[in-house]
Amino acid sequence: MKDTKDFPTSELGRRARELVRRRPVTLRLPAEGEPPVTVRDVARRMDAERVSSVLLVEDGELPVGIITDRDLRSRVLAHGLGADTPARRIMTAPVECLDAAIPGAEALLQLLRSGRHHLVLEDGGRLVGVVTYSDLLRGHLQSPAALLESIAAASSAGDLADYADRVAATVETLHRSGVEATDIGRVVAALNDALASRLLAQAESELEPASGPPPCAWAWIVLGSEGRQEQSFLTDQDNALIYEDDSEEGRAYFAALAGRVVDGLLAAGFPPCPGGYMATSWCLPRDRWVRRFAAWIEQPEPESLMRAMNFFDWRRVAGGLDLEPLEDVVRRAAGNRLFVAQLARASMRKRPPLGLFRRIVADGGHVDLKSGALMPVSGLARLFAVEALERGGSTLRRLERAAAAGVVSEDGAEVLAEAFRFAFALRLRTQLADRRGGRPISNLVVLDRLSAGERSQLRQSFLAIDRLQKVTGQRLGTSQLG
Repeated sequence: MKDTKDFPTSELGRRARELVRRRPVTLRLPAEGEPPVTVRDVARRMDAERVSSVLLVEDGELPVGIITDRDLRSRVLAHGLGADTPARRIMTAPVECLDAAIPGAEALLQLLRSGRHHLVLEDGGRLVGVVTYSDLLRGHLQSPAALLESIAAASSAGDLADYADRVAATVETLHRSGVEATDIGRVVAALNDALASRLLAQAESELEPASGPPPCAWAWIVLGSEGRQEQSFLTDQDNALIYEDDSEEGRAYFAALAGRVVDGLLAAGFPPCPGGYMATSWCLPRDRWVRRFAAWIEQPEPESLMRAMNFFDWRRVAGGLDLEPLEDVVRRAAGNRLFVAQLARASMRKRPPLGLFRRIVADGGHVDLKSGALMPVSGLARLFAVEALERGGSTLRRLERAAAAGVVSEDGAEVLAEAFRFAFALRLRTQLADRRGGRPISNLVVLDRLSAGERSQLRQSFLAIDRLQKVTGQRLGTSQLG
């Protein structure tokens, strides 16, 4: 097997500042009382400079607004505005400027999340330049941007029947570009979020003639690995729907909304969740969600702990409902020592496959990276996050915040993070090889196919996870539980 370092690093593996191809094109806005900069001025400047955006500045160097070629189409021509329209009227403001030192993969994620096509970079208050999808994905046919545009253009879920294959091709492209595996997971999550948001908007539109608009505020959430943004290929659905007011009208409307979106995800290639963690089963008003969360914490039975471990990874994808009441319930969980200890024990049921003389135990020559490394680390990180009152985020982010809060040592958090990155990358590489070979995609790696160095690193990862599990168990007294 080849490591990603054997492939040439593309734009996504470089710093964003390295992708800036030229100085940004700017227009200075005049002082009050002077003739305004018009749409005509902007269009002429774009044409003369052969660029797709112009930054509008005032006194400082950083821009107060941006106008792109898309703005000229959608905000000027589409609305019948004239060429003398002041640029201030159509510019996007304020402009979010990002640190020019961010990696290309992070820049791509920012674009995917925002739905924009231009990213303004700065360094210590100094304007560095603008990067676009084209800069980030130059030469890539199977790009996240192309798939995102297909999602936006889809009129129904049937238009995205090849979504799973295109996600897999995009993952291959990013991997060959040298993008870190965990960053690929975040890109895939951003694409999945865009798909869910599109299906939700379509479902609302379809329900409008008969049912009207949503009767109250709501939120669509995703759970588990999707909630942590740690998927690479499409796996089972893990989603739920929360709405504000419990009423007959609300129950009927949101059941219909959930059904349409779950069906749309099925059509796009997302299999149903065997455990039933889908919005068609988990569609409840917020106060019932609060009571359920509280019950799982107050009565930490095995089934309650299983649900807590899945739902405590939730992440909002769409909808504006305030979810602070749920966050508050989880924050209070840190004060319930019995729950924390039971959560610790449940989180550590998955153990690294170590046997006699602390050697790796390969079942039929295979090692399950998910149950042996990824789940144990994500379980510890979730536990630490509850203790640190910092529920949300990826496994790596949770470990970082837990170390800052003193829940786990910095060294402990770092060795767990390194073990997670290594196992995540190794699994992705193996899954891509399975896909190329026409084999079912799984979490299994053939131990004998790894190099001596990789086998050594895998063993060290397992040893580190095992040590932190034992230290955590001793700290929380899990051996004393009945």
